[in-house]
Amino acid sequence: MVEKMRKGSKASLETRIKLRESHMGQRHYCWRGKSTLMRRIRRLSEYTYWKENVRVRDNHKCILCSSTGERFLHVDHIVSFRTLYDEFLLAYSQFSPIDDMEVLVRLAMKWNKFWDMSNGRTLCERCHRDR
Repeated sequence: MVEKMRKGSKASLETRIKLRESHMGQRHYCWRGKSTLMRRIRRLSEYTYWKENVRVRDNHKCILCSSTGERFLHVDHIVSFRTLYDEFLLAYSQFSPIDDMEVLVRLAMKWNKFWDMSNGRTLCERCHRDR
């Protein structure tokens, strides 16, 4: 027998855990199977070095309005990271983003299009939001 919850009552911890797990990973309505690999690539030290090198090249200033302030500067891809990522997956389509994640992460470390300094620019928070 399934009990209905009364309006205003809270589900038990066990019910909330089961509900949460029923919507995670592949069961989530937005699941595409790629987000974890993209997250892993963005967390690589190469990504951090790329961002810092672009900031240094742009003299720690927004290239559009010349404002400074380390906290508010963003490093932006001219060709979006999503586009580069999709191109990367197409180039290595023989690998699965889920099953061969470690291999793809190692390949991403060497894939020059991710780390091309000419594809980066430093923008302040406002210019980044408005572009």
